Amino acid sequence: MEDEIMEKASELGALILQSDEYRKYDECRQRLKENEELYQKVNEYREKNFQLQLKGEAENTHSGGKLADKYEEILDIHIVIEYLNAELMLCRRLQDISEVLLSGVDLDLDFL
Repeated sequence: MEDEIMEKASELGALILQSDEYRKYDECRQRLKENEELYQKVNEYREKNFQLQLKGEAENTHSGGKLADKYEEILDIHIVIEYLNAELMLCRRLQDISEVLLSGVDLDLDFL
């Protein structure tokens, strides 16, 4: 049974890599990487945005607004917008997949 689970997981991984969401994300990422300096700035923005979300400050318009203001120059560039949107769509798809996979699993997380 364990081998079958891992086999199905590998199949799912391969399907994800063939999905429209992943292909769009990868295409945008490759185009963005053509400008190394811009790619680095976008990753810096992504890291800081991620840290805000971990702290629960992403909902705070002051913190999020300050971050957006700081990176305003890159957040208006078409490929950056396209890349971040593609990343968001891929992440949402992965969340949906995770929810389906775990919908019947009872992890007894009532203590959280």
